[in-house]
Amino acid sequence: MNSKAFPLSEEVLIVEDSRIVQSIMKKTISLVTNTKILQANNGAEGLKIVEESPYLFKAVLLDLAMPVLHGVEFMHHIRALDNNKAQTVVIAITGNQSNLSDAEMQDIGLNGAIIKPIDMSKLFGILAEIPSHPPDHWYGIIKN
Repeated sequence: MNSKAFPLSEEVLIVEDSRIVQSIMKKTISLVTNTKILQANNGAEGLKIVEESPYLFKAVLLDLAMPVLHGVEFMHHIRALDNNKAQTVVIAITGNQSNLSDAEMQDIGLNGAIIKPIDMSKLFGILAEIPSHPPDHWYGIIKN
């Protein structure tokens, strides 16, 4: 790992191709938690935002099924970064948990998953817990 260490931010990045889901999550998270939210429409945009950011995001909320750069490919790129951004907490937001098992999600470097429809109170709980856990903490698969 490179010696460059980026400072931790309280900002959350939503990487989701559905603008409706983006909008609902952004409005709800920013209103309830007073957290600044950035958005990307696909994995390639999300990766570029992470790489160019002057800080480490508090979390990335990642749709796994996206155009341009799929969520699994996004994870391979993030975990391969040569700085502390490789330790970014990434929570999958997915409509179909059966695609990947807990073990497979952990193997690709995810920190957890939330199954759509999203229980926002459970998501807020995860976001609140992040500072008290190591970056490789497994939050599990959260279902409604």
